[in-house]
Amino acid sequence: MQAQRFPARQGWVWLSQGFALWRKAPMALTGACLTMTMLLLIAAVVPGLGQFLPALLLPPLGVGVFRLCSEIRRTGSGAPVVLFSGFRLHLSRQMVIGAARLVSQLACVILAARIAGIDPTESLGKLSADGSTLMLSPRLEAFVGWGMALGLPLELLFWFTPQLVALGGISPVKAVFFNIVSCWRNIAPLVVSMLLWALLFAFLPALLINVVSAASPALGSLLLAPLFLIMMPVFYATFHASACDIFGEVLAQ
Repeated sequence: MQAQRFPARQGWVWLSQGFALWRKAPMALTGACLTMTMLLLIAAVVPGLGQFLPALLLPPLGVGVFRLCSEIRRTGSGAPVVLFSGFRLHLSRQMVIGAARLVSQLACVILAARIAGIDPTESLGKLSADGSTLMLSPRLEAFVGWGMALGLPLELLFWFTPQLVALGGISPVKAVFFNIVSCWRNIAPLVVSMLLWALLFAFLPALLINVVSAASPALGSLLLAPLFLIMMPVFYATFHASACDIFGEVLAQ
């Protein structure tokens, strides 16, 4: 398995391909993303399991969305049941990836807390004496900043690993290795695609919503729903385009 290298401008190509893929079957892809989100939220409130169950479910569900994107690209449509096809593809290996990612996230939180000088087991905010105001810890901003700085490289560490394990049929260790190599070789287009996606579906919409909300709070709230219905499926479709370009047809099955 080889990872192709692309220039930074390929990030825009991936985003445009992702948007074009979503336009082929917007209902199918949006419905799959909404279903996945609902399942992860339900898993998060399961007593005793909610702290780690979503991390174990995310890899196979993400693989399912990836395969749905492949089906849409080939046929122009996709069956909703494809979302759950990831549970039939090397599930135990995907669980290992999910568990490793969860442990890494916890280590990232602990390290960010230590750097910021706070105790992650304690509350980062408390109510005022009259109970009317929530006062946040003055070190919260540093904690969030360090968490984001440490979290992005962590996400890239496991970026393509579930797909490599499930569809490429390789071990978790090899998947992490190939993922690191591919991300390093394509760090520029990956960062460009992420920044463009954030600009188009986060920063600019947030600015628009703030402007509209200043005039009409109700109308501003109404804009959130269609934004969410577009941003998630376009993100996964863009991810699909980048993975298929980098690793070739081995993942587009």
